Amino acid sequence: MLICGLLGIIIAQAYACWYYRRRAERDLFTGLYNKEWLFGASFSRSNRLIKYMRRTRRTGRSFGMLIVDLDGFKEVNDTLGHAEGDIVLLDVVLVIRYMEREYSGISSVRFGGDEMIVLCPGDITYLVARYLCAAIDSGTRVTASIGGAVFRCTDEVNQEVFFAKCDNALYSVKNNGKNGVRIV
Repeated sequence: MLICGLLGIIIAQAYACWYYRRRAERDLFTGLYNKEWLFGASFSRSNRLIKYMRRTRRTGRSFGMLIVDLDGFKEVNDTLGHAEGDIVLLDVVLVIRYMEREYSGISSVRFGGDEMIVLCPGDITYLVARYLCAAIDSGTRVTASIGGAVFRCTDEVNQEVFFAKCDNALYSVKNNGKNGVRIV
């Protein structure tokens, strides 16, 4: 009887630990990972972006990071209401989730209101970006500007520099008419 009681307590504590860790790593609305999962938080020693970079340096297998920014999302929220904006956002998440199922090694992060980050194997970065751009354009009420970069084994392990490359690529797309892709 005592063993069953202790086992029940251990199982309950393990579930609570899993549950709260999942809530800390996931965006509660979309279910995508949150930016703390990617960059680490002040209370965490885990920085997955740095881990991806170090793994690339060690194995030689590159990875890509895409910043997906939704064009026209603010207008949907302002004209049709936030409930409709939520539906559009969830439609975009469905497109991203499809890519995660279709290709192994893809992880997605909700970075901000209408911005997502997609991590993928380096050799399919452009393919994933083009697919996302086209699928979001044809399947939702918004379009997407996507900027990204491929991290190679010869690159310096510096998340600020790598993120800036991706961000600059995104703003290049935004400044050239939106609804497009640029990978550096």
